[in-house]
Amino acid sequence: MLSSPSADLAARWSRLRGEKPALRIRDAAATLGVSEAELVVLGVGQTATALAADWRALLDGTDACFAPVLSLAEAAAHPHNKARGVYRLGPEGELEPAAAPRFLPLE
Repeated sequence: MLSSPSADLAARWSRLRGEKPALRIRDAAATLGVSEAELVVLGVGQTATALAADWRALLDGTDACFAPVLSLAEAAAHPHNKARGVYRLGPEGELEPAAAPRFLPLE
């Protein structure tokens, strides 16, 4: 059974989806003041499938190239992407990819 905060969030999200069915999950999360992950967790078993908790343990030590899938906000906040200026804020403050390729000035 859902705890009270989760039940409240589930009800708020359900109402928001009814009002704005085309709303993206990241925008819904921002509107509701929660993370995208919190909304995804509410749908586990219905609209989302939980991955095995030990997937990293299965792949660690192998030659497989893997990494977690990040939301746009998480990717923009990642130190690797921040250091390289991969994302920027658009004219209205929205997050967007920076232009590519970027060349260093010739000396």
